Amino acid sequence: AGEATEGGQVTLPPDVGEAGADSTQFVERTSNPADATASGAEHFGGARPPGARRWLVAARVGGGAGAGGLPRVGPMWRGALIATWPRLRTELSGSYRSRQDVERADGQGARFDAWYVSGRVCPRWFGRPVALLVCAVVEGGAIRGVGQGLADNRAVQLPWFAPGLGLAAVWTPLRALGLWVGADTLVAGVRPRFSATHVGDLHRAGAVAARLGAGVEFYFH
Repeated sequence: AGEATEGGQVTLPPDVGEAGADSTQFVERTSNPADATASGAEHFGGARPPGARRWLVAARVGGGAGAGGLPRVGPMWRGALIATWPRLRTELSGSYRSRQDVERADGQGARFDAWYVSGRVCPRWFGRPVALLVCAVVEGGAIRGVGQGLADNRAVQLPWFAPGLGLAAVWTPLRALGLWVGADTLVAGVRPRFSATHVGDLHRAGAVAARLGAGVEFYFH
């Protein structure tokens, strides 16, 4: 309680005065609702801070298996550059299919390998830690054949083009790291055919191709 002084004024004890001052300062700090809302938005993600980037760049390295294009199912080595937004992802990827040999009973044949460049546009469903992707895919590249045991063993490179659809999932356990798995089904718009004089057809690419892969993604915030 305060003590009365001359003139009828009441003097508060020092501890009460200090508490009162602190209380007044606290009310002043929080009395502006707009400031409190902005502070909460900044810390809890309600509003994006001015100048914050809504997209990010990533890179992926991995491998998988491919069917179609070459004579048999075989391994692929893959890499991609990625730009991703909250509801959309685009990718530019390159891949290489390892060498495969085709040999006839008489010892004549050819060796084949292939490289591809593909573009993907993928709407995103859900978000972290798991995002699901349905992608429109366009793949182009070349299949190379080199004769073996032929009169002319020159190398021939023929174009490959195939559009299609893909499904993928990305798990991001860490802010800068993700794990990707995906599968594509492609319809060949161009079907290279390799043949040799006096031998006939050695290989023709199939009408449908499939790609199955997995990889590690690195995000650059």
